[in-house]
Amino acid sequence: MNTEALALHGGYGIYADTNCRDYLYGATLVSAEVGAILSNNGAITVGSSGDAETATTQDGHSALEYRDGEIGEDMRTTIIAGRNDFQLHSPDMMGEGNSDYTASLSLSHATLIIDDAINNEGYAYISNVNGETYTVQATEDYADKYDDAVGAYVDYVTGAAILVKSTSADIALNDVEIQSSTGVALLTALNSDSMSRYLKQDVGSGVNVTVTDSTIDGDFVHDDYQRDMTVTLNNATLNGDITFSTADEWNEKWFDYADDENACWVNLDANTYITNTHATALTLTNSSVWNVKETSELTTLTVSADSVVNGSIEAETTETLDDGTVVYTNATVTAA
Repeated sequence: MNTEALALHGGYGIYADTNCRDYLYGATLVSAEVGAILSNNGAITVGSSGDAETATTQDGHSALEYRDGEIGEDMRTTIIAGRNDFQLHSPDMMGEGNSDYTASLSLSHATLIIDDAINNEGYAYISNVNGETYTVQATEDYADKYDDAVGAYVDYVTGAAILVKSTSADIALNDVEIQSSTGVALLTALNSDSMSRYLKQDVGSGVNVTVTDSTIDGDFVHDDYQRDMTVTLNNATLNGDITFSTADEWNEKWFDYADDENACWVNLDANTYITNTHATALTLTNSSVWNVKETSELTTLTVSADSVVNGSIEAETTETLDDGTVVYTNATVTAA
């Protein structure tokens, strides 16, 4: 609570592995690469320092017993990173491909920042603790350390505030602000290493995102064609696009690296692994607004009667429910 952690040239701020529960209240994490990592069914709960006063014991309230002095000013939690603020993944140690953990990420009163200066000339961070200025700069060259395919993958996922790699996840965003120099709020993708949880059958709950009382500036890119992604806006505004990739489209992105032995995420064997396209669904409820930036694609778009889509919708089917909610199937939405 009201703490600060810096990883100036690489690494990550915190890690929540299997059955681990991490709590951040009014904290600041600054990392040249990743702010925080969740693995398997790990969980991270984020809030302002003021949230800690009303948290239950299970939500980290017991930590208040050991604080030194009063909580003081109510501070938001801020994550600043060069690659991703949060990375969620699920190693498949035995390669069974049929067990899908669900990571849990709950963010309230938080600001997520991806600053490209960290990957270039360096980012000047002024410490909240001692007032000193630290240069945060990523120094690892992954193409040089491994090969061009790995370097290209790292480049591709860099800039997504939240990165979900081959895992199910429950993500709740409440009063969350996202500032990304690439314009990507959330990216799902096939994981990039040999112990990735590539699915051989349909299991798990997919990636479920609920956005409440927030304005999100950025795109949702769903490239993990093995899992569903559902996004719900609850009294929230999304300024950005939502897109998905089929297996063929994902493989086409990586055509130049298809023969690279390290590019295990390309051309999964359709006789062994799931390669059909899964759902990409968006629901707007409780006076939500979606301002489409360019072009979006959804398998299902649901819009409550009091919500607004500022864009042109073309759909395979359209159904209006008794309460005025409109459901579009296989929809393409373009900027108005």
